[in-house]
Amino acid sequence: MAKIDLNTVSSGYLSQAALNANFTAIENEFQNKVLYRDNPSGEPNSMQSNLDMNGYYVLNAGNTSLMDADNIAYTQNGTGAKTRTIAEKLNDVVSVKDFGAVGDGVTDDTAAIQAAVTACVASGEQLFWPVGTYVTTSSINNLHNVRHLGDGGILRGAVTFYVNPSRTQTNTLYVATTGTAANDGLGASQPMTPQTACNALRVYGNFLEGTWCISLAAGTYVRDTLFLPTSIHSRNEILVFGPATGDFRSTPTAIFDGSSQSGTCIAVSLAHRVKFKDIKIVNWCNGSPSFNSGGFNGVAIDISGDLTASFENIHIDNCDCGLYAKSGASYFYKGGIIQNCGAGVQELFSVVRDFKIAGATGSRTTIQSCEYGLKAKELCTGHLDYLELLDNTYGVHFSRACTGNLTNAILSRNTVGVYGMAGSSFVDLSVTWGSGVDANGVKFSLDASSAEIGRNGGENSQAALFQGKGSKLVGNDVTSLTITGTTSDTLAASFNSTVEGDFQAIGEFYEGLAYGTAILASTASIRFRVGGNGASLLTMPTGTYSWALRWRFTATGADAQLAFAELQTNAGSSAMAINARAYAFSSSAFLLGLYVQLGATGDSVTVLGAHLCTSEM
Repeated sequence: MAKIDLNTVSSGYLSQAALNANFTAIENEFQNKVLYRDNPSGEPNSMQSNLDMNGYYVLNAGNTSLMDADNIAYTQNGTGAKTRTIAEKLNDVVSVKDFGAVGDGVTDDTAAIQAAVTACVASGEQLFWPVGTYVTTSSINNLHNVRHLGDGGILRGAVTFYVNPSRTQTNTLYVATTGTAANDGLGASQPMTPQTACNALRVYGNFLEGTWCISLAAGTYVRDTLFLPTSIHSRNEILVFGPATGDFRSTPTAIFDGSSQSGTCIAVSLAHRVKFKDIKIVNWCNGSPSFNSGGFNGVAIDISGDLTASFENIHIDNCDCGLYAKSGASYFYKGGIIQNCGAGVQELFSVVRDFKIAGATGSRTTIQSCEYGLKAKELCTGHLDYLELLDNTYGVHFSRACTGNLTNAILSRNTVGVYGMAGSSFVDLSVTWGSGVDANGVKFSLDASSAEIGRNGGENSQAALFQGKGSKLVGNDVTSLTITGTTSDTLAASFNSTVEGDFQAIGEFYEGLAYGTAILASTASIRFRVGGNGASLLTMPTGTYSWALRWRFTATGADAQLAFAELQTNAGSSAMAINARAYAFSSSAFLLGLYVQLGATGDSVTVLGAHLCTSEM
């Protein structure tokens, strides 16, 4: 801006004219080159060019549209950054505050949040929640159909829902029989359906921070399902629970009724950790419940894959299958009652189980009145501790290399207590086997490749029937041994040693065969010994001949046995003995062997081979 050019004023008659000219020049400068805060009407009020104020510019904004965010450039710091407009940068994230939400914990932000959510549903954009507490008084439609960012929380009544919870924060979605898919479930007065609550979890990512809960109100959910999203992981357990019963046995009031139709009620696949508590599931079957080896029509709970599931006080009634666990799943079960099912529990392919008692013994899990109490196949293992198995066709059914520890379990009135086949085994640790009217039809039934392991006398004081599907070879001595030069009782063949506590169930047996030659001037004796006890004694006649000895030693009760032996020779002679014995297998271990005692030192008996088979391990 050029300086004002003023006349020099000197004394004389021209002084007044010079002064007036200067005043006019000054007035023109103010009128044309100076901006007033409040210009008089009709006076110039805009700059014609930018002002330079010592390097800082005041821009000529006669056209205010040039200052819109669409016309202002923005370049992010960093190599390769591209220039965009401020508008483009701001549109990267939609904020609830863009729609008027306050987030002060007092102002009702319901309308503003609903507007923001509706806009994001339409545009597919994420919704940002600046730090704050956003009060809502009614359900937000489509809240769980939008991805959320930020650290804000939604307050509904006294409950806060965190759009991105920290590991110590908890979110609860409320479910009721009156719930709808349109409700957001943030309060008990705006409940969702069970399945929409499960579906909502997926919106918050494949890995859920914090603790997520699905709270089920009391009532009967007819044909409703709870299918958790596949492959969802969580920092803490995902909790699904009904109203608390106060213990692990009382009947839950949140009931899922399948109306006697096929289908699955609860399904979890490839999740991280999940817990179900205080829920009852009934009538998931097509008509009457039944076991189908080709697959189930109705399943109460189906879990599969790399997950850990916990069940506390879960009651299941009248389903084809209560709990179906497969493909590497692990589960814990505490309390609850499973009854009237084709299979109470079915395990398939490398499942790990853990039945745990929950406090007092009155809180054990009961499986009753099922075709199979627990049926496991193909490398399933774990504990059946304190499990109560009552009135089932099979209490436990193991096949294809399955195992189980039955610590303090109760098995009563089952047709078969434990059935094992194809390399399976179970450990009997203080099992209570029913007796009298509570006795199992068959205590346990094992094929030749399966075993019952590690019992002790205290837990085997009750006699029960054993039914063997075969025997297994436990002694095989084919080294030729000639006994001569002594009249002492001499060990001719040595077999295995028994285990303290074994051989208590009725029908368990040892069965042997030995054969050889004899040259006897005097009679000799041959016997099967149990420790120092001669279970059966037979006399070998004089002469030169070949011989064969067969014996069987059978349990007739707790520490009660019957010994049978039969000797035959090719000379036509034979002998047989039957003796009742009472050896204390419950408290002792015995070495089993075949012994020969000659009548003269010049005689000889040669044992060419001896074999021992047993129903025991």
